[in-house]
Amino acid sequence: RFSNKRIVRVKTEIVIKSPIQFLEKVEKSLVNTNQ
Repeated sequence: RFSNKRIVRVKTEIVIKSPIQFLEKVEKSLVNTNQ
């Protein structure tokens, strides 16, 4: 059984990490189209 704090922390980590990975993908695709 998970404690609520742990669930919230995991969700927060996912939310924080996802935009960073998304931005990295966007940057790579922009670099590829510029070449």
